[in-house]
Amino acid sequence: AKSPWLLYRTSSCIAVRNLSTGAEKVFDNPKDFALNDQNNRLLLYNKDEVLECITLPNFQSQIVFRAAGIANLAFDRASLQVAFTRTKGFNTDILLWNPAQPTADILISDDMDGIKTGYKVANQSLKFSSNNRRLYFKLTKRQDSIVKDKDVLVENLTIDHYQELFLKGEINTIKDRQFYSATCLISNRKITQIEDSQHMLITGSIELPNNKFVLLQNVVNNRIRQWDENQLPIYELLDLDEQKLRKFLPAGHLTVNNPTLSPSEKYILWMDRFKGDIFSYRIDNEIIKNITESIKIHPDIIIQTQDKYGTPAFKLSQDWQFISRGDSFLFRDKYDIWQSHPDGLRLPICLTKGYGRENTTEFDLDGKISGNRSNEINIRFLDRKTNSNGFARIMYGKPSGFEILSNDPCLYSWSMVQGPPDVQKSTENSLYLLTRQTASSAPNLVISKDLRTFKVISDIH
Repeated sequence: AKSPWLLYRTSSCIAVRNLSTGAEKVFDNPKDFALNDQNNRLLLYNKDEVLECITLPNFQSQIVFRAAGIANLAFDRASLQVAFTRTKGFNTDILLWNPAQPTADILISDDMDGIKTGYKVANQSLKFSSNNRRLYFKLTKRQDSIVKDKDVLVENLTIDHYQELFLKGEINTIKDRQFYSATCLISNRKITQIEDSQHMLITGSIELPNNKFVLLQNVVNNRIRQWDENQLPIYELLDLDEQKLRKFLPAGHLTVNNPTLSPSEKYILWMDRFKGDIFSYRIDNEIIKNITESIKIHPDIIIQTQDKYGTPAFKLSQDWQFISRGDSFLFRDKYDIWQSHPDGLRLPICLTKGYGRENTTEFDLDGKISGNRSNEINIRFLDRKTNSNGFARIMYGKPSGFEILSNDPCLYSWSMVQGPPDVQKSTENSLYLLTRQTASSAPNLVISKDLRTFKVISDIH
């Protein structure tokens, strides 16, 4: 980022180098390490089993904790707190530290209220909420909570599939998950277990960590829901502060795709994959609105793949993006990019001015790159008539800011294919680094200042 520090590792050490002066400090055989977002503090768990916090650029060191089994180092977003796990035998504790403390204290252990019977703390990664008030962690099932049937002769038998002769159907059993999400309010150490055997986070619905709400769904077996009403999906909102669940959709809503909590946590958005419309649910008044009802051309849901039964599998999580920390969001139909707001008070606007549908060109939000100004982004496109690749500029809230930057017979990177890596942009100036491939040349690195003209900087033939 803007820091002049480079952190890299070899097979036996990590090194911190000042890119401005060339000065370098090497740490031999670290067991684990983590660098904060501001690039000015380094957590280092050294070979002597001492966890220390090192401040850059003066390399001042402060001991955090001394113990074996330390892992999963994590800074909060402001770098004012540090969390990590310590495993001893079969038990794992989570400890918390800040620079004012002489040593870290235990924040979470297996015997605390809020962890349900049969579960314990797992040795897995940790995350702080965006306001640094909460810590998210994982639980796992206790081995002693698994009851064995004495009449079962084969203990390690697992039934993955069986056929029901009278119903003439077949059932794939739901494999038990290994880890379950939970959160702790740091100020009072109040724990809320988010997932268990009956509830799971909605896949793709949120990017943990959140501050107040999470979205849950009951664990269902889709193969038997035709005759078992208990297997119909139930979508619920969990209030982490009140520890209360409430349904935000009627039970058995089978057309919901990609329920998503907005950044302000005021709205829930989802796509109805049969109607092709985007809906919003306002959490405080429980009002549901059809956001895209006014668009004459409903968003075409792109079929990305098919499951093993030949059923189209729809994927929108990478094409559904909120703007910064606000609730306005971008979405794509089959061709164009749109902007809307979940309050439904404003009509969706087409930021690509209908160019995509008119010219059979697909614009791609996945892998978007920031522009030279805060209100603009650069996006990739694929011309389906010529199979050429290129870049375009769009501006938040301004269709007039749309502009085609380049359109060439080559492949840069495209989310629909497993191809070159995404574009990278420097933070100090407007310089883009990307990979370009043509019918007659191998993938080579190119740089550009404006995504209009490109200079090749590698020579792969």
